[in-house]
Amino acid sequence: MPAVGLNSAVAGLVGVFFALTPLGYVILRGVSKLFGTELRLHWSETLLLSFYLAGASLYVVAALPVPLYGASVLFGLIALGILVAGALLVREAARTWERWSRLLANPGPWVVAVLVVALLYVEVTGIGLRSLSNGPDGAFHGLFTTLILRDHELPWTLQPFANAGVLYPQGEPVWETVPVLLYGWPVYVVPMVLPCLFLALTPLGAYGWGLRVGIGFTGGGEASGALFAGFFGLVASWPRLWVGGSYDFAVALPMFLLCVGWLGPFARTPHRSWADRVGLAAVFGIAATISASVGVALVCLLAAYLVAYRPWGLVSLGRSVTEVGLALAAIGLLLSRPIVAVLLWYHLPGHVLSGAGSPPYAYPVGPVVNWSTLLQQVNPFVVGQFKVSPVPLLFFEVMILFVVGLALLAVRLLFKDSRAFDRIPRRVAADLAVLTVTLFVLTSVMIFVEGSDGALGTVLAVPNYIQISVLLFLSYSVIGTVPLLIAWGSVSTHYRHRKERAEDASASTNRPDRWRVSPSRAGAPSSAMVASALVLIVAFSAGAVATGTSVPEYLQSHVAPLSNVSAGDIAALEWAGANLPECSRVLVAPASAAQYLPEFAVLGVVFPEYPNPVNYSYHVAVQDLTGGVFDNSTELALGFLGVTEVFVTQQTSTPFLPFDPAPMESSADFQELFHQQDAYIFAYLPDIGPGCGS
Repeated sequence: MPAVGLNSAVAGLVGVFFALTPLGYVILRGVSKLFGTELRLHWSETLLLSFYLAGASLYVVAALPVPLYGASVLFGLIALGILVAGALLVREAARTWERWSRLLANPGPWVVAVLVVALLYVEVTGIGLRSLSNGPDGAFHGLFTTLILRDHELPWTLQPFANAGVLYPQGEPVWETVPVLLYGWPVYVVPMVLPCLFLALTPLGAYGWGLRVGIGFTGGGEASGALFAGFFGLVASWPRLWVGGSYDFAVALPMFLLCVGWLGPFARTPHRSWADRVGLAAVFGIAATISASVGVALVCLLAAYLVAYRPWGLVSLGRSVTEVGLALAAIGLLLSRPIVAVLLWYHLPGHVLSGAGSPPYAYPVGPVVNWSTLLQQVNPFVVGQFKVSPVPLLFFEVMILFVVGLALLAVRLLFKDSRAFDRIPRRVAADLAVLTVTLFVLTSVMIFVEGSDGALGTVLAVPNYIQISVLLFLSYSVIGTVPLLIAWGSVSTHYRHRKERAEDASASTNRPDRWRVSPSRAGAPSSAMVASALVLIVAFSAGAVATGTSVPEYLQSHVAPLSNVSAGDIAALEWAGANLPECSRVLVAPASAAQYLPEFAVLGVVFPEYPNPVNYSYHVAVQDLTGGVFDNSTELALGFLGVTEVFVTQQTSTPFLPFDPAPMESSADFQELFHQQDAYIFAYLPDIGPGCGS
């Protein structure tokens, strides 16, 4: 049974957003006051950035080398944010009322609100609110969340659960602590539920990007923002379908949409204030604390945009280097703890901090790069390409829009003076070209780097090439908005002319008959306008139908094979928490439900994280026990690992095999401690005597 119900999950996630956003808004206003600048952000950008700034403030508190972070700090900061934001609104009551009146009279906020709420229900319904989050990623993030709540600061090591250093950015696990502290939600369900809020915020991030792209298009501005919100909320696959794992990436995706919209205008303005430079660098740093992949992508895109738009020269080059350097410095500052951890722990064999588990050397793994892998990650022209869209109807729609948009952009860039395509601003065509080419090159480079042997390939694998590839396909989808923007321009032009002609017709009633304008001629639609309206209606209607019917089914079918947890698995976890001593060292299968042991018990787990340490003994033990083998090599490996118990579950995640209990049931070296359905806990009792709890 799920630990959180559907309505409770939706209400709780909405509560997280409205509880934290005032705090972020206060920080935003304070920073603006500090630099003596006025905020030049749209309402959608202010809202989303405020939310992320609130999370960043919690991260900064948790990153301090003192155990401060906890429920009292969280509630105190939330209360402070609400009080100060309320005071600011009251002090500026007249201006606030004017802004809100103007804002609510605009259909844009209502479009975004409807899309966000609807998408939130689709996301939460689609994941099925399972008993545990998915095997590999959910346990991984749940482990960090547990450690933060236990230590009241970002952890340096995985103690007391494992002898390993923490090398991973901790921004996303800090976010996961919020619903745990606010509502008492179990840690083991939060990694699955919380990202639904961020994926549902996709239309809000897309709205701000659409505002920037729409400048120069006929009928652009707020309308283009709403068009982008609708496209990313109903048609495009990413970010909204990124469920089932890599939760840090999912949490950072709306911020990626927000930041990409700023890059073109930032790079085209050579004389930026220090406030703008530092502000953009800080936002990049916040994104990197959540997802290394998004942080790397944003820095590379910033460098590419600066190269593409800034004039060549020493002064311009100096400014560009300074701006990229500021972004790297902000990332380095906010990620100082994991960077120090890498320096401290990475050189140790297998990253193991003690002798338990020796010899901790890696089994040999060769390069896995090939042209087939590269093409799968960058080539959209494959029928049924998952990364275009896993939903068939949306796949064909996105591909048609992408091909048409790509052709239009190519003609616009190649033929500068073509009047036939002057509806596409050349600036927009160049922006999309820089975005797509940069992500294409970055994806290709990351594939080859991660496939290399040695420490460099392992460290650089943290920004995952699969995630960078998703950003590339996201850029392909954005190209598909070009024909939609042109279609909207045709429709808006018609209605503008219709209004003007209607006014002329009204003004001409007192003129001689031969000078009068016919009311029927004033509103006659052209064939181009009718075709454009049909394009928009068909595109968004098809997206809405697929989102309401196929998307929840896809989400459920995608999540279920990664979190196949039985009542026996849950019962075994609870039994372990109540009965196993702290000195236990429990062997668990990779990506199994047993990796959630740290959320139920304080004991040693071999190993609680994924990817698992490159430990030869662990590799041998897992290979043998998943294959139903227990022989001398298995016994030697278990001895090196110091194992006292073995936890067996059913197959939690389809890519990973479970332990086979048969050889342990038939061996005198094991004693069955617990058994329910497919879940077992065996005590490992070799000839050296009883286990640690005896």
